[in-house]
Amino acid sequence: MFTIDEKYRQEFEGKINQVFCYITSNCDATCIQCLYKPMKEYSLVNQYIEKEQMIKLLKAYRELGAIKVTFLGGEPTLHKDITELIKVSKELGYKYVRIDTNALFKKELLEDPNFKLLDEITFSLDDYSPEINDAIRGVNYFERCVSNIKYAVSLGYNAHMTSCIHNKLTLRDNDGRLRIDKMIEFAESLGVKTINFHTMFKAHIPRDTWTSDIHTSAEEYLNLIQDYITDNKEHSKHKIKIRFPQAFISKAEFESNKDYYGYCPVKLKDRALIFPDGTIRICSLMIGSAYYVAYHDKDGIHYNNSPTNETLSHDMCNPTPCTHQNKRNAYAPFQPVCISLKPNQSDIIWLEKLNWESKRL
Repeated sequence: MFTIDEKYRQEFEGKINQVFCYITSNCDATCIQCLYKPMKEYSLVNQYIEKEQMIKLLKAYRELGAIKVTFLGGEPTLHKDITELIKVSKELGYKYVRIDTNALFKKELLEDPNFKLLDEITFSLDDYSPEINDAIRGVNYFERCVSNIKYAVSLGYNAHMTSCIHNKLTLRDNDGRLRIDKMIEFAESLGVKTINFHTMFKAHIPRDTWTSDIHTSAEEYLNLIQDYITDNKEHSKHKIKIRFPQAFISKAEFESNKDYYGYCPVKLKDRALIFPDGTIRICSLMIGSAYYVAYHDKDGIHYNNSPTNETLSHDMCNPTPCTHQNKRNAYAPFQPVCISLKPNQSDIIWLEKLNWESKRL
């Protein structure tokens, strides 16, 4: 029998909203900024979460109250049972099922009836220039990814895009336009509904294992956002939804609205990140570390009662700047906030379950 540890149930039942299922650590891309390379090192024996185990976990988290599931990896389309897992998720009553993919799969996958059950498919692309993108993500990545984005849009998928803000996106092209503005325009031209930006900083935390030099500084990121706002202050020419991370804030502004800027999934206990090696985390910044909140095996979900429980490093009762990014004061004088704090987003959990924008003053 597959059981949920009573301690874990007490901590998470009724609070948990979504699960991120890292169903494989294998990937067919060669992204130089990959945050998940550690999984390839410590998951050599169990690179996949087997279908039967994943179904048990999906059932358990529906029982705990989760309504959204994301399949990712590695590259989730390399999992031989991905279409079956999508189908089972919908049958279990998950309200929103999505996948994060590099889109290097054969286009026929998009024609699979079970794959079409997805509520969202998010493609990873980092630049509108094939040369720049492929220097980051791998040879011929751009052409294959864009082709599948176009095909997915033509089939009626709810297609989105994720892009890392590398240091070339902070620049202006020869015509004086911000390259990130052109990236947004390019995403819009492909027909995706949202472009979701991820920051790329070195914060001296476990997942800073990528060694490329394409990251930005806090100052470069804040200047970029200000330049973008200035360039677009007259009107918003983009119809596409844009998700920018808040990333940093002044101490005074944080203090003025702690309840909003202190957003922290660990304190909310609203998610689970499930990995092939059996670990279950809450915070993605702890990927590649020895810290986790629970683990899973064939018998169930077990609470981590050791000193490596990731919740122990947090002030669980009070809103604070991001616990892990703030440890070494890497961004002083800025206050780092959760990497998932992206104001005005339309995510189902953000709006319907957390109602987080209502906290914004």
